[in-house]
Amino acid sequence: MNTYDCCHTMEKELSCWRSRLESIDQKIQRTPSIDKYKMLGSIEDLHMVMAELDDRINALRTSCETELH
Repeated sequence: MNTYDCCHTMEKELSCWRSRLESIDQKIQRTPSIDKYKMLGSIEDLHMVMAELDDRINALRTSCETELH
């Protein structure tokens, strides 16, 4: 497997996980406020993980785009 294929595969896998977490976040947003308050720490952790995934996905896109040339 060449570098581009590896980066592309990892990008797809991370994007899939990001999508799953986004789905969970949307479900949380639809819950009543009192229940969200009980999960506040976990919600903040979820958002940090999502931001980290965004950073890693962007890094893969940036670092692997030179492989196309």
